[in-house]
Amino acid sequence: AIANQDLLLMCSDHEGLPMTLLEAVALNTRVVAHAVGGIPELIDSAAMGCLVKEHTAEAYADGICRSLQIEQHAEIAPRFTHIGCAQAHMKLYQSLLPVPDNRS
Repeated sequence: AIANQDLLLMCSDHEGLPMTLLEAVALNTRVVAHAVGGIPELIDSAAMGCLVKEHTAEAYADGICRSLQIEQHAEIAPRFTHIGCAQAHMKLYQSLLPVPDNRS
């Protein structure tokens, strides 16, 4: 389980906003991730995790060492919670619905 891990290492070249990453942050598991896609939007402070810009073993090793030295405690921004996502989807769906013509 993610909650039992010391750290989640995500070294993908291409990502949107991975559910695994959201789960790790929600469970207060340290994260070291490649700064691609939507990941930097979620990992916006050192307490959230460590972003790696260079896709090299050395950069990941440095990120792991830095992450293990920082007290990990962060909360997911409200827009990334299940409620925030549901509200954003409803707003999008409502914006796509035809507006009724109430002229009489």
